Amino acid sequence: MPARANLLIANSLQNSTLAEELRTPGADIHHLIVPQVSIDDVRRLKEESARMPVLRERLTFVIVARAIEPEAQHALLKLFEEPPEKTEFFVILPHESRLIPTLRSRFVGLSRTLTTNDPAADNFLRLSYKERLEFIATENKRDPEALRTLVTAIGQNASIDTPAVKKALLLVSRYVYNRGAGQKMLLEELALALPIK
Repeated sequence: MPARANLLIANSLQNSTLAEELRTPGADIHHLIVPQVSIDDVRRLKEESARMPVLRERLTFVIVARAIEPEAQHALLKLFEEPPEKTEFFVILPHESRLIPTLRSRFVGLSRTLTTNDPAADNFLRLSYKERLEFIATENKRDPEALRTLVTAIGQNASIDTPAVKKALLLVSRYVYNRGAGQKMLLEELALALPIK
């Protein structure tokens, strides 16, 4: 029987549509909250999911991340295809484009959080193209994770609706968390594709 795997699109656990009773870890509710899910994280999930529930009918695993390494996605795919009995998974990601298609197809539920525009994204969109490029160069050295968070916030901005912008955003969101990806170059491409507010 396939695992009950649900995909929740949100930028955090707090902003997700996850049921209130699953927001706090417990004996049968396990949380994995990391910037990027690794193959080692999935190996631990597999070990923990082999246990039997103690207080509830099912073991529940809540995975919150900004991205999942490609190797980890393949391991999750295998776990979802051949899951231990009485398990359910909730994966919270900022965008489904970060998943390989075969893994995306294994989710039985999909929920999106409606978000208000993020002030950081709004401020970035108000910058001139030159200011955006300078901001990216500075932040890339100072705090690369903040730039990744900015990409998520921009992606959830309701005013982004042209095909060229959507294409650039999809490209950046798909690769910005991959090891070896030229994050600065990807973000510069997005900065130039986005209209100035």
